[in-house]
Amino acid sequence: MARYPEIYSKAQWGTARRAALVRDNGLCQECLKKGIVKPGTEVHHVTELSDDNKHDWNIAYNIDNLVTLCMECHSNIH
Repeated sequence: MARYPEIYSKAQWGTARRAALVRDNGLCQECLKKGIVKPGTEVHHVTELSDDNKHDWNIAYNIDNLVTLCMECHSNIH
């Protein structure tokens, strides 16, 4: 389960998540940096959510703070 369900359960998260996936063409951006084309299924917060910033719209929902990753890259970051 996600650490911040109060963020991930909101419609705003679904909208932001979809926008990031569309912007990134559904591809893992870390793999692309290595020349590998791989689907991305995870949307990661570049500046990670914390108890202090989780209610900051620019951190939680701004697509400029989101990046599409494959599960492997997402796991490696975390």
